[in-house]
Amino acid sequence: MRFTTTIILLTLLTTWTFGQEIEVTVRVIDKVTSKPIKNANVIVLGTTRGTTTNALGFFKLKLGPSERKFVVSHVTYRTEPITVPDGVTSFTVPMEKMSYRLATIDLHEYPTKFKSTDLKPKPVMEVSRLDSFKVVESLADFPYEGELDTFYALFGNEFQFPEKELLNKTEGVKFFIFTISKNGDYENAKCLLDTADAFCPEFKRIISKMPKWIPAEQRGEPMEQSFFVRISYGMNDYWKKKIKEIEKQRK
Repeated sequence: MRFTTTIILLTLLTTWTFGQEIEVTVRVIDKVTSKPIKNANVIVLGTTRGTTTNALGFFKLKLGPSERKFVVSHVTYRTEPITVPDGVTSFTVPMEKMSYRLATIDLHEYPTKFKSTDLKPKPVMEVSRLDSFKVVESLADFPYEGELDTFYALFGNEFQFPEKELLNKTEGVKFFIFTISKNGDYENAKCLLDTADAFCPEFKRIISKMPKWIPAEQRGEPMEQSFFVRISYGMNDYWKKKIKEIEKQRK
């Protein structure tokens, strides 16, 4: 009888604890460097209530009786729901950086008649004071009319088929990654799998000549942001003509 009573009391205690409002203290850090992540947005899942992390990556949040999940959002990091561990009110959340995938750049479609002299700056959008409270995150942006389509066109038109690969009529696909820094510059440009061919050096050369971006922002503060893009290359009428020109010159 005493054993049964103990079980009932423990069950009631667990139910009572779970049914109470709790306050959690959480620190958000970079998964690799363990550095604090500040200005991250924190929202209780399924509500509009939330807060932000401070300069040391900490935040405090009160959760209702049935609220045990929240979301941490930041333009540089992967967003995933976080569940508060049972019986814990203080813990750390490591966040993993993410790369945003761009559309495929199909070099079979280039070159076109579009030139860098055709670039037109994109109109600056005025944000009202009221809207500024809502716009707390913004992705990196290519600052010309046409945005990413213009970026793709510039990239494709700048591409010079490596001669050895051209004469071999090489076809293929590579995944290319780069980071837009806090200043809008290109950094860490590379292929996911480096090979002995000359395509990756050519892609790096192209990206070094491209116009700067408007960097990503987190609550008004510039942030770096990474991207990866699938690049398809091979023969088209333009490059077939180039092959004939090279072969003619060598005779």
